[in-house]
Amino acid sequence: MPIAHGALIDMLRAPAAAEGRVVYVSIAHPETRMRRLLEKIPIGALRHAALQNYLHISMALRAWRAPRKALVIVMEFFPMHLLVAAPLFWLSGRRIAFVMHGCQQAAVGSLAHRLGLWHYRLYGFESIQLEISDEVLPPSCRLGSARRLILPHPIVSDHTPRLACGERLPATARIRIGVVGILRKGKPAAELLKRLASLIPSRFPDCDLIAGTPAWQDDGSLSLANVEVIDTGDMARYFEVLRSLDILVVDFHRDDYYYRASGTIADGSSCGCHVVCPDYPVLNHQVTWPARIGTTFKSHEGLETALAEAVKYVRANGQDSLWAYREKRDGAYLGQLIDEYLGGRDGSAQK
Repeated sequence: MPIAHGALIDMLRAPAAAEGRVVYVSIAHPETRMRRLLEKIPIGALRHAALQNYLHISMALRAWRAPRKALVIVMEFFPMHLLVAAPLFWLSGRRIAFVMHGCQQAAVGSLAHRLGLWHYRLYGFESIQLEISDEVLPPSCRLGSARRLILPHPIVSDHTPRLACGERLPATARIRIGVVGILRKGKPAAELLKRLASLIPSRFPDCDLIAGTPAWQDDGSLSLANVEVIDTGDMARYFEVLRSLDILVVDFHRDDYYYRASGTIADGSSCGCHVVCPDYPVLNHQVTWPARIGTTFKSHEGLETALAEAVKYVRANGQDSLWAYREKRDGAYLGQLIDEYLGGRDGSAQK
């Protein structure tokens, strides 16, 4: 089944799904005549609202086709559209659990999304939260007493670190540091790259800086001195570039990622990257559990110190911790937690 958040693909590999005890529905709905019709609406805001409501209603209707005793897991959704779709999910008579990937963070700055979460609580749906509970959020954006399962953000198990456990980089090898991914709101990659381009040549002369993004997104802002720019528009190329890196550096706006896990971090850690990222609660847990695979910084002034720590760690430890990290973030381990949850116990990744 196609899903919008590709980094969550290992969730679909839990044994309960193959046995029909869990059914997944995704907003990544295939092309239909109705969808093509809605995409022709000339007014942008109206087209977006109509299309999103249609996709959420479609997910609710697919929940009706799930086995009566199955847990239906909604992989992606926007809370505001529960104002329309929530009654249909509830009327299906199935257990419904929503994956809260960024949804509660979005509600912090949006009244419409907060109203959607109010509908969620009203209908008594269940939730799957990533990494940690929502206690760090304002009360209006928490899920209250609803049943929940806390899962680690899965790795992408199809990809593995470049170095074997116990293997080390040659003493003369240059460290490859990269900024990779889609450029969009919440990800100030161009600003981050400028900082690194001015910092690395003078402070880290044994390192190379790589920028990876789809060519159609590169407006020239990534073409800086001392930066190798690579087109990652093809997914195979994207993972190839990640696997070639030793350190992946990411930066996110606090208002977008304070309570949100990162798919880019999941992709990078799957490929063997030591991660340097902001010290937000969810991201901190994502790079430290069950093994430390990253270094955090509290502000851009701390970026140099975080990089120095990361370079030293990679030289001394290779990718050993990334192999240990995978053991409790693959489909098999997530399957264990889902099985426990289906058995009546609220689950947590932190075991």
